[in-house]
Amino acid sequence: MTLNNLFIILFAGILLVLAFAGFALYTGDSNFFKNRQKQDSAKTAFSRTMHRIAVLKNYEVMENVTFEFNGEKFSFDVVLLSGYGTVGIKACYAKGDIYGGVNDVNWLCVPNTTLSHKEYFENPVRQLGGSVRFFKDIYKAEKVKGGSADSFVVFPFSKTTLYLGKNAPAYTLGDAQDVLSGQKYAADNSADVAAMKTALEKYIVK
Repeated sequence: MTLNNLFIILFAGILLVLAFAGFALYTGDSNFFKNRQKQDSAKTAFSRTMHRIAVLKNYEVMENVTFEFNGEKFSFDVVLLSGYGTVGIKACYAKGDIYGGVNDVNWLCVPNTTLSHKEYFENPVRQLGGSVRFFKDIYKAEKVKGGSADSFVVFPFSKTTLYLGKNAPAYTLGDAQDVLSGQKYAADNSADVAAMKTALEKYIVK
């Protein structure tokens, strides 16, 4: 083999490696943007659904808020205020089959596509632990009629199935819509919506 032929083979090998690397990078970026677009779409669907329910049921909406009070901090994607009281909602954008129990530290997501891998993520219900008392403590401190309080998790992606423990406060977006439109949150507990919102706004942090 001549020196020229050796250089040609080495040059061709380098070009081949660069081509594979470029294809992998393009594919990775393409999947990243596709996943980002899908999550943005799910976020839009979640927000629109919450606002639609709020209009139909005359709920006051607070969106993307974090409260801090007495050394505790809670973040919510949506907080709904009504004559019932307060409902704090956290969105979780895991997609696929979701397995877990209320008290489990982590939940398992098994994606419904062979291109993705199953993964564990922090139990979002545990992140809301104590939030009901948290709301009530704020209203008590502010001397506000707060009625009842509740909190739960919503999975906005359409192709998501929940296999959770019994009575786990977590729903698909469709089920959450039914729950929020049901009798439980239609109850009038004489909560003062305007005063509740004013009280909560005092403890919003960035």
